[in-house]
Amino acid sequence: MSRKANTPAPAYAPVYVESKLLKLDDVSVAHDSGHRDIDDDRVLELFEKVILAGRWGQASLSRPKLRYTPDGRPMTAADGRSKLADGKHCVTALKILDHV
Repeated sequence: MSRKANTPAPAYAPVYVESKLLKLDDVSVAHDSGHRDIDDDRVLELFEKVILAGRWGQASLSRPKLRYTPDGRPMTAADGRSKLADGKHCVTALKILDHV
């Protein structure tokens, strides 16, 4: 099935994401970053059972990913930091470790 010319892309159009090494302070966990709100219980679970237990990379399904525009420019959240596509709970848990 193809779209007719000049018709807008559907709401479920692909999101462009990328993974790269960044400082935690450069990644946003603001309300408009990521695809869900922060669940404090999930953050604590990740912090205790994954990060402190030394299971990072073994117990998590995927690493946090950043959002990019279709032309390859990084998207920024309201706070001016890099916008997440996924991994908001992981980044929040890592930020706790960074401040301990």
